Amino acid sequence: WNSLLGRWPNARANLLDAARCGLDAGACGYLITDWGDNGHLQPPIASLAPLLYGACTSWCVETNADLDVEAALGSLALRDATGELSRALIELGSIYTEVGLTAFNASPLFLPLLVPIGRGVRAWGETSRERLARVHEILDRAGARLRDARPDIDDGGRTRRELAQAARLARHGAWRLARATGLDGPSDAELLEDLDACVQEQRSVWRLRSREGGLADSIERLERAARADA
Repeated sequence: WNSLLGRWPNARANLLDAARCGLDAGACGYLITDWGDNGHLQPPIASLAPLLYGACTSWCVETNADLDVEAALGSLALRDATGELSRALIELGSIYTEVGLTAFNASPLFLPLLVPIGRGVRAWGETSRERLARVHEILDRAGARLRDARPDIDDGGRTRRELAQAARLARHGAWRLARATGLDGPSDAELLEDLDACVQEQRSVWRLRSREGGLADSIERLERAARADA
């Protein structure tokens, strides 16, 4: 939760720990939850890797503990012969680890979108121009992967659009983080223009798969940031 692209390394560790502890304790079930605090801005596709890994470890934990999730996603869930969509998913789901900041149950790329900044979600550490350049490099590469991907699933085009929108919000978060920490970044006017475009696309992307309920609350989180900029 409090994420845009998921937090894959954190999810993987939690899922494996839950499977092993459950097995030791004689548990008869395994529950995976997907939280959407502060507007549920992450698309469903962001949770696909954890869902797949959790399904495998809950069924046979030691056999699947070191599962190549990227390969499994490509062949079993996305049926993408290029492998590009699963690569993008894993890279984007891990991008928060590149920022240099640690946030409790949150992505540091998500926090700058909340107004007031972070809304009480604490982050510690320090980012840098080099770290944020690495974030933008990953986002650029993921964008190319999404354009090249050829998932053989009914909602392949919709899935790529959803993930591209989440990545755009992450880029916006990186820009805001740069500005907040005194690093070079877009001007206030450029940030406001980009956020407005993000809001419009988020409205469209939400309606591709989700019901109307919750949309107004979700968009309000982003518009609050825009009003603070005005």
